[in-house]
Amino acid sequence: MKLLKVALLITVAAFSVAALAQPPQPPGGPGGPGGPGGHRMDGMTMVDHHLAKMTKDLNLTADQQAQIKPILQEQEHKMRELNRRTHSKIQAVLTDEQKKKFEEMGPHGRPDGHMGGPGNKPPEPK
Repeated sequence: MKLLKVALLITVAAFSVAALAQPPQPPGGPGGPGGPGGHRMDGMTMVDHHLAKMTKDLNLTADQQAQIKPILQEQEHKMRELNRRTHSKIQAVLTDEQKKKFEEMGPHGRPDGHMGGPGNKPPEPK
């Protein structure tokens, strides 16, 4: 049980770091672009995706999944709000020209919108 708690904490921490890298989303309806539980390209919410991965990797029971899902939902909500506030604070410091560039940088601070680092390189132009 202790191992499960440690694994859960590590997973939540990893998702938190990834969520911090996300820009605030524009307003939208539930599940829509920028809405709660923002949908991925495959139609799954990020919470459902993370829960499915944890279920597979940790062999979670249905009861464990039911207990973990609201934890992930709460974490996602808090991270979105923190990200929105951070973005607003940054915008308040920038000039109009910088604000335009900041928005053009994309969700991960790069013009192509991809996260940096090994294994996260954007596709090479052909």
